[in-house]
Amino acid sequence: MTPRSTLAKKIKDTRAISRSNLITSLLVGSFVAIVVVGLVLGYLVTPPNQSTSSSQGGLSFSGITLISGQASSNSLTTTCTGDAQLDVYVTNLSPSTITMTNVTIFASRLSTNATTLVPLSNGCLPVSESTPEIQSGANDLVILTYPNIPIPPYENWNVIISFSDGQNLTQLGLTSEPD
Repeated sequence: MTPRSTLAKKIKDTRAISRSNLITSLLVGSFVAIVVVGLVLGYLVTPPNQSTSSSQGGLSFSGITLISGQASSNSLTTTCTGDAQLDVYVTNLSPSTITMTNVTIFASRLSTNATTLVPLSNGCLPVSESTPEIQSGANDLVILTYPNIPIPPYENWNVIISFSDGQNLTQLGLTSEPD
């Protein structure tokens, strides 16, 4: 071989990619693409565990907490006796009073949705029958409600709260805290 043909062969060899390098590159690239797509889908599909702050219209919500415990019973003569409770921290920025009209708690393991009750001076009624008021200008008001089902600790629940002005607060995957 002449020195010129040896040089040409070396240049040709350095420019070519081996079949094993091509397969390895495709496998690594595919793996990275699958991981990135999985992370994006996980971010979009997985709901946050607990809300810290949100604002919709005239109401601003600074937190929602579900405390585990025994259920309360609907009664016109007995106050709420269960120790499970749902606490909602809300500020009313609107010029008018807004009421909480309904609260629903649900999870895939339940056959029916639960509701929450509000204490009266001598009774315990569903939120839909005795709507708690949020006065105009109320700042970080805590609304206490009592679920009509037992709430075990460290389980995930979905909560939907409706208000008289048409606003809804939806919290998916809310973890119940121990009492």
